[in-house]
Amino acid sequence: MVEPCYFSLSVSMHRIGGTYHVELGHHDPNSQAEIAPVRGSASFDLEELGALEPREAEYGRALARQLFAEPQLQARFEQVEIAAQSNAAGLRVSLAFDPSAQELQALRW
Repeated sequence: MVEPCYFSLSVSMHRIGGTYHVELGHHDPNSQAEIAPVRGSASFDLEELGALEPREAEYGRALARQLFAEPQLQARFEQVEIAAQSNAAGLRVSLAFDPSAQELQALRW
């Protein structure tokens, strides 16, 4: 039996003041190379997301827009997603919230 292949993306968030700092790291199962994480900032509008919650597609687009507001964060996500797809592999995403950003745990990730 062939073991399934997965790319992994880790998303870590912590808050300093009103800004959330995001770090995206990933692992390519086909490479032993160390890949430096990408760092950036995000700003979540919890009221907007709360109002959009019943409309799943709009909520998802708003959440993605807010999380990947900085181009380098969006580019890394797209890079890992494309790599997984082109290798017919799955993509595992793990979220980690620092205690300073506990309110983000209530979002519908």
